[in-house]
Amino acid sequence: MNATYGELLAAAADAVADANLAVGRRRFDSQLDAAQALVDYHGLLDALAGHTWVLLTPEQAAGIRASQGPHRIEVAAIAMAEAIGTLAGTGRPNPALHTQPVTSWARAARCLRAAGDLLATHHAPGHGPRSPDADILDDADVRASALSRLGHLTVTLLDAEDNLALRTLQTGLHPATVRRALPGLAHIADLARTTTSHDTTSEPAAPGDAPGSASNTAAGLARLDNLGLVTPPIRTDDPITELADRYARVRLHAWALLETPDYSITTLRDLAVLGVATHAHTAALHGADLTHPGATNRLLKPLLDRARAWQALHHTLTGLITAGPGDAVVREDLIAITRILQTLAPIITTTTPGRGRAAGLDRPLVGALNGAIATMTDIAGWNRLTLDRPARSGHIHVPGRVLTGEQVTDHPDLATARPTGHLAPAPDQTHRSVTATYQTLRTHPLQPSPPAHAPDPGINHATDARVITRAGYDG
Repeated sequence: MNATYGELLAAAADAVADANLAVGRRRFDSQLDAAQALVDYHGLLDALAGHTWVLLTPEQAAGIRASQGPHRIEVAAIAMAEAIGTLAGTGRPNPALHTQPVTSWARAARCLRAAGDLLATHHAPGHGPRSPDADILDDADVRASALSRLGHLTVTLLDAEDNLALRTLQTGLHPATVRRALPGLAHIADLARTTTSHDTTSEPAAPGDAPGSASNTAAGLARLDNLGLVTPPIRTDDPITELADRYARVRLHAWALLETPDYSITTLRDLAVLGVATHAHTAALHGADLTHPGATNRLLKPLLDRARAWQALHHTLTGLITAGPGDAVVREDLIAITRILQTLAPIITTTTPGRGRAAGLDRPLVGALNGAIATMTDIAGWNRLTLDRPARSGHIHVPGRVLTGEQVTDHPDLATARPTGHLAPAPDQTHRSVTATYQTLRTHPLQPSPPAHAPDPGINHATDARVITRAGYDG
């Protein structure tokens, strides 16, 4: 199971609610059960404090302590974690980790620790990024919102303190033992309530609305909740799940090219084909006909415009040559994704049998493709920077025979390459054209930003379907 951060946090909250309900409704069967419940209760408190230090790095905590105007949520969260540490002790591992989870509190602690480990996979040992999402907690408002949710969970847990004390005393445990474990945690509850005053309920702004601080925070929190492992296995038991997993892996590889470029136009060309397929199949899912763009619903036109912009980009990149062999993982995922798209969201043309979609849309598929559109938007921004490095260092070439007279003017090296057909550095005009297209593709197609770069009029747009179909079988 590839659990996300949000799913693990939700599972922890459910487990805390179950444990609180159980301790309020029935007695423990024995003193041993009561003692184990106390250990698990402390273990969960320790996990809550530990997760605070996951959301706040030691460097950030030091900065907050030294700041003259710190965020009050972060100040309260630090005080809460330190107070819990005083109560639960600093011994490692925590005693609750010596046994298998028995109570729901122990299961909640396990979920919280797993959520912390999941976030840790996105950073290198020196806290450098290992994924494009490693910076999610750098936003102070998102971090405060995450700490606020942790505070809500702490308040819920501490609501059970009185019931737990009663149930343990009913088994005959010595009052001094119970008092040491539960000395009165109202001060911790007060600090936790301070962290819960941060608003995390705002919805993201709708497309076209001016983004505000609250909407950006809500979007960042949603991004945090959707965070999974950096390199999860590809799940092939369900095509929609496989689609999401493969897009996530492509996204990671495209981001990694910024730090470890492979100097390969082949990889950028494969990603351009994926951009064509993603937007075209998404439009087709909603009933668009790629061969008759004029008949398409105007709401789908931005998707088709992006598909054609990616196609124009692919057309330009095809004429460029570099030494790099290309990313085999990206190619593998491209082939798999296009085959899945051809099955789940086939391209509609005038010759497609049974044109139109009488049945309702598959909501999980729509959600997966919406995520794929956002992924390709991210990839376009990264690819623009990826291309800059080999372009500026002279690693991108074109065959001399394709150069025009205007391009070789005032460039003796290009003029020599043209008649001989030898490789020549790619003209600056080509680099600028590709960069402009990437710049257009950096924004979401449903945002009100019309494309600034018109596709090459020499491209036959009626071949969109053939380009996409062929991509699924090229290997």
